[in-house]
Amino acid sequence: MEKKEANKEPFNRPDGVEVKLTAKSINIRGFLFFFILFLTGSYLFAYVWDDSSSYGAGRLLGTAVKGISSPQVMLCIFLLLVFYILIQAGIL
Repeated sequence: MEKKEANKEPFNRPDGVEVKLTAKSINIRGFLFFFILFLTGSYLFAYVWDDSSSYGAGRLLGTAVKGISSPQVMLCIFLLLVFYILIQAGIL
């Protein structure tokens, strides 16, 4: 059996598009993605484990938002965000 030689030339695609994103836009898109994931996950959780009414889903989402919006949790989230940005800046 004969072996074929591998084509080791780089493949250049002339019609390709280069996409450049800043760290700020990546973080905003990630936040929006996880926020939408949180909303759909909470509604799915309410549908499976609670009554399937809109009241149950809204009550679950409201208690979660109320717990997140306390000053201690907001301070913790802010400090984690600052820590994350510092780590990201240090690595980049």
